[in-house]
Amino acid sequence: MTSQPDTAHPDWMEGTYPWCWLRGQVVNTASATVSIMDRGFLYGDGVFETIRIHQGKPFQWARHWVRLQQGCESLGIPIQGNEDAWTEQLHALINKNQAGNALARVHISRGLGPRGYAPSSDSAPTSIITLHRAPALPPDRPQQWNLMISEIRTPSFSLMPKWKSCNKLHQIMVKNEALNAGFDDGLVLNEHQNLTETSSGNLFLILGNRIQTPTTECGILNGTTRQLLIELASSLGLECQESPCHLDTIHKADSVFATLCSFGLVHIQRIEDQIFPLHPVEESLYQAYLKRLNAG
Repeated sequence: MTSQPDTAHPDWMEGTYPWCWLRGQVVNTASATVSIMDRGFLYGDGVFETIRIHQGKPFQWARHWVRLQQGCESLGIPIQGNEDAWTEQLHALINKNQAGNALARVHISRGLGPRGYAPSSDSAPTSIITLHRAPALPPDRPQQWNLMISEIRTPSFSLMPKWKSCNKLHQIMVKNEALNAGFDDGLVLNEHQNLTETSSGNLFLILGNRIQTPTTECGILNGTTRQLLIELASSLGLECQESPCHLDTIHKADSVFATLCSFGLVHIQRIEDQIFPLHPVEESLYQAYLKRLNAG
């Protein structure tokens, strides 16, 4: 049996549900711990997924599971349990926390290992699921963000954006830079001055009668919500082109939006000094997203 969680939560627990899943057991989140020799703690040696829980169901779970598997395979970290087992664990944790609408963070690190970058061949992965309060989704129109153009660059040839690794120092620096400058997030370029993404979202530009989004070869994470929005655009008869987007393309855009699992679609109201009005195409896509979300 597990003990009842302490009601006096520390400040960092604000917005986090009281029960988590750690190494096969449901435990009190505030008292859950991992070893200081865990390679996820030491080096960010692991992968994770953030999943929107809506009406008690993990939204786009199949896409998240595929990316989680691919990330673990790329890093050589074995996943303990199959998709059905993880689905069952996730649902059990949702029910335990009575979390109808939340964000789940699924984390797999390589586990315990010796000091140094070389991973141990016999380490046992550390698997964790935590649940957090989800931001509200406005029913009529998407959230709005203001972006700055970050001084930090993502090389198009980097392997890091290809999977969602636990090492997010790059994204932390982008976000911190933007917040300190009074913006919501930073727009990151690669070495060719082409758009990549924000610290946490994929970018889309509306250019006349078409939508354009950077390709994965530009140095981006192929977000699960990005994949969904491309699918939704097609279902609405909209042309969505995946191609390199030079920084100058922004000045020609009618509007800009970003996609991420926590907010779905976010309208980019401003990039530096350039203002973008909310476009009817964005409104249509946002409503299509909400419809898909509510459909489960």
